[in-house]
Amino acid sequence: MPLLAQHEGHGNSDDNARQDDGRRDMSNGLERMSTHLGLSDTQKLELETILSANRTAMTAVRESGVRPTPEQQEAYRNQMRDQIATILTTEQLATFNQMQERMLTNAQQQRERMQERAPGMQMRERNADRDTQ
Repeated sequence: MPLLAQHEGHGNSDDNARQDDGRRDMSNGLERMSTHLGLSDTQKLELETILSANRTAMTAVRESGVRPTPEQQEAYRNQMRDQIATILTTEQLATFNQMQERMLTNAQQQRERMQERAPGMQMRERNADRDTQ
């Protein structure tokens, strides 16, 4: 199942704007990936097919109203990584794995920063609630 459609919307104008941004983000990501991995034209087409299929499937999941669990999301990511791995050479796969590790590290650092800010945000929310009562 897919993962890269997470930025797409559900139907209103704001969501449609996010959907367009998600497609642009995917296109930019595809280009960055192609450059970093040195993909051939054939590999670029195969990667685009994989990403598009995953985006379409993830959109269907979201539109069904079902919110995937973190475990399901991880399974989707792993499946997509496995699909991508089938089109890469050994050298490209090593680079791809390094890219994935950096991405996961960055995501974890961002989650930690958000958690560090959360207590202060909660206090501000409580103060705002108290001030409006």
